Amino acid sequence: MPWRDIEYIGDGAITTAGRPIGVVGIRLSDYEAYARSVPENLPRWRRFDTWMARKSMPPVPQFGGLTVHQRDLVALMRWNRQKTGSLDISWLQRFMPAPRDTIVNQIDSYKAKYVKP
Repeated sequence: MPWRDIEYIGDGAITTAGRPIGVVGIRLSDYEAYARSVPENLPRWRRFDTWMARKSMPPVPQFGGLTVHQRDLVALMRWNRQKTGSLDISWLQRFMPAPRDTIVNQIDSYKAKYVKP
């Protein structure tokens, strides 16, 4: 995924069983471009997650040209944005070596230093 497709890098939380779980993630500027770049042979667990997300999200007509797996992935990103309030793709903070704000600052610093606008 090119850096130009990343609209925002930040932290948030997903509430599970009544408890907020910290996440770090990204918001994309274009779901369709990302969905088209992902291989069709997603792992079985990912296919199930995306299928469940699609069932819980209303269909979006403008994504009609995508394959079933790609539409499922778009649904998962939309579900994630709804649950986190702003992030399309997120990773649980408990798997990270530092606090969420530190991780976000490191990514932002890297982008500012090495990625040309």
